[in-house]
Amino acid sequence: MSFNIPARRFAMNYRQEIYRKLIHLSSLWMVLAVYIIPRPQAIYLFTGLTLGMLTFEWARRHVPYIRLLTLKYIGGILRPHEMINQQNKMTGAFYTILSGLICVVFFTPPVAMVALAVMVLSDTSAALIGRKYGMIKIIDKSLEGSLAFFITTLVILASAYKFGMPLTLLHIIVVGFLSTLAELFSNKLNLDDNIFVSLITGIILQYTLIA
Repeated sequence: MSFNIPARRFAMNYRQEIYRKLIHLSSLWMVLAVYIIPRPQAIYLFTGLTLGMLTFEWARRHVPYIRLLTLKYIGGILRPHEMINQQNKMTGAFYTILSGLICVVFFTPPVAMVALAVMVLSDTSAALIGRKYGMIKIIDKSLEGSLAFFITTLVILASAYKFGMPLTLLHIIVVGFLSTLAELFSNKLNLDDNIFVSLITGIILQYTLIA
C-alpha cells in the first residue's frame, strides 16, 4: 500500500491552524509541571515523554496501522514537512516535548518556565495573527506575526517576577527582540522553532542577562 500523499493536500486552512494552535496551547501544562514538580522528577518525566514520542515517530513510519490512524485523526493539522514521504521530519509535538526536556535539564526552573511559555504562547500568537492579518512579508513569515510574537514575549517577560525572576526593562526588550529573531530565522536555519525559540530564550536568561 502506498502512502505517498501530495503535500498540497495538507496545506492547512485557518480553522485547521486554530486547531493546531489549540493543541499547542495545551502544552502550557509543561510550565505548570516545571513549577510544581521537583527538578529531578521533572527530568525523569520529560525523559519518559520524549522516549514515548520517539516511539510514536518510529511507529508512524514503520507500522501501517499507526500511520493510517495518524493520517485519519491528525493528518489535517500536520505541516507538509511532517508528512511521511515528504521531508519526513518529526512532528511539532515531538519537538515541543524535547524542548521541555532540554529546558529542565539545562536551565533553572524559573528560566525553563519562561522559555517554555514563550515557545507556546508567543508562537501561537505569531501564527494566528500572521495567518489572519499578515501582509508584509519578512523572510518566509510576516511582519504582523513577528510583532505579535514580540509583544507576547514582552508580556511574558514582564510577568517573569511571578516565577521568581525579576527582569529590568532592558532585559525584557533584549530577550524579546532576540527571541523574535530566533522565531523569524528558524526555518531559514532549518531548525524547529519549538526548540530554537526556547533554547535561545533560556540561554540568554540563564547565562548572560541574569547570571
